[in-house]
Amino acid sequence: MKGFVKFAARDVAVVVAAVLLWRIEPLWRHGGGAPSAIVGVLAGLAAGLVAAVAHEWGHLTGALVTGSPVSPAAKLTSPFMFRFDTRRSSRRQFLVMSYGGFVASALIVFAYLTWMPLDALSGWIALSFVALGLLATITLEVPVVWQVHRGAPLPTGAIYRQD
Repeated sequence: MKGFVKFAARDVAVVVAAVLLWRIEPLWRHGGGAPSAIVGVLAGLAAGLVAAVAHEWGHLTGALVTGSPVSPAAKLTSPFMFRFDTRRSSRRQFLVMSYGGFVASALIVFAYLTWMPLDALSGWIALSFVALGLLATITLEVPVVWQVHRGAPLPTGAIYRQD
């Protein structure tokens, strides 16, 4: 877990920035003009980024709960927070790791649908960002997980190796 401290620090900073933007966004919303739009866009994008971060932490939580061999990504800017070693993991470990990201995404979708202000640009941008993330998850992750769930071998590739 020690290798993930830098990711935790990065993601706490992302959440703090998102919360600050969401706190100031209503103050700017009714002013109109470019500043209002800029703050709204930034608040929406920040909320979308929080959703992506939550998804990755959900995957990591699932992996750690099962004792899966994982290693942190080499760069803080990597789209994936860690590598999951499928050569040293069981089908159950892979599925729990995968489901962890799905559960985190479902919780974020529920929270955002009940919380986002749909009368504001920021709310629409946040929900759009989350919808794109869900589309990516459904097209890229769900088919692989479904195949493994049905008995296919664990996937291989760059994100499934420990270097």
